Amino acid sequence: MIGRIPVAMAFQFANMGGRMRFDSTGSWTMETKRKGSVKTRQVIGRRREVSSKQERGIQRRKRLVEAARHFLESQGPQDISFKAIARQADVPEGSAYHFFANKYDVFS
Repeated sequence: MIGRIPVAMAFQFANMGGRMRFDSTGSWTMETKRKGSVKTRQVIGRRREVSSKQERGIQRRKRLVEAARHFLESQGPQDISFKAIARQADVPEGSAYHFFANKYDVFS
């Protein structure tokens, strides 16, 4: 391994006419330029930024778990509906099913 890059991958890329270098940000950059094409660049090992849609999904999931916790403090799991959890979390029921299969999945 060269850092986090397998050696075989580095050699294979070099054979394609590419160049690898270690950035000041702590990630590998692979650059290649082929005849008649534009120089392309691929960064390896750097995490993607969280987009607004991803952030919204993370917040919805947290609100669903908090709503389930709120209900469990006063009721048993059999008395709580998944629809009530979604309503308490102010999340559409369809979106709630995107994150959790059923109410027992939220509880776990």
